[in-house]
Amino acid sequence: MFHLSHLRYFYAVAQTRSIRKAAESLHVAQSAVSRQIKNLEEELGVPLFDRHPRGVRLTDAGQILAKYAQQTMLNLDRIRSEIDDLRALRRGTVKICTVEAGLIDILPQVIRDFRRRYPAVSVTLLTRGSQGVVDTILNDDADLGLAFNAPYHPDVEAVATQPQRLYAAVAPDHAIAGKKQVKLSELKAYPIALPDTSFGIRQLVDQIQQSAQLRIEPVLTTDSIQMLVSFARLGLGVAFLPFFAIKGEIRNERIAAVPLADHPARNANAEIIVHKGRQLPIPAEEFLDELKKALRLLK
Repeated sequence: MFHLSHLRYFYAVAQTRSIRKAAESLHVAQSAVSRQIKNLEEELGVPLFDRHPRGVRLTDAGQILAKYAQQTMLNLDRIRSEIDDLRALRRGTVKICTVEAGLIDILPQVIRDFRRRYPAVSVTLLTRGSQGVVDTILNDDADLGLAFNAPYHPDVEAVATQPQRLYAAVAPDHAIAGKKQVKLSELKAYPIALPDTSFGIRQLVDQIQQSAQLRIEPVLTTDSIQMLVSFARLGLGVAFLPFFAIKGEIRNERIAAVPLADHPARNANAEIIVHKGRQLPIPAEEFLDELKKALRLLK
């Protein structure tokens, strides 16, 4: 019969690929970890790890058990969270992975309001491109993801979406600043800055290039949304950004934003995503409610 301690020790070794590191993370002796692994292997009748001088590797049987051990550990986290909730302790951590644009306005405000209500709950915030947000959610390294035009994956679910048209962002005195809308083909003559290919923005621009048979040579490629904002604000050329990345700059008249007329740019979305089928911890569910409200305001 499996004991939780067996699975906890096994999962620690599977994650660290080292009995010594697992023992350190569990604050127990290496011999205790080795004994638990041995007991588990005897009970199952198969080796779970291949031992080698640099550590351990999961066997095929170990990989099967690791999959179920991970789900068990996630379920245990929820049990603890729900028990804490019943006892009104409200402790825990919400783990969020977001595109950088989410850091500019929406998430700081949501975190502020959430922390006022639940001061004992901490927040861990990771920043990635849209592809990285999806990967982080799939790896269960975050509870919630905020992405722009996230790439499809069958195991990722969008629990809230808000249309976020893509804009050509420029300085207020730029030649295109007064236009009602503009096509990508009309911007080829201007210096252009693009994010790298892990960003939903870049994937949209690449779709437009492909459908319109265009080829844009950016003068700047970056993994920073803030750099794209600065590029536009300082009059260096054209950057492509969603509204929630630049609404403060527009409000303060530091940037002019012209909607892109090309079809893919008109149908982009900001999305809150989760790992399909995963039960969220209670603090993450309550944070999700706050984030959904904030997303609906992005118009």
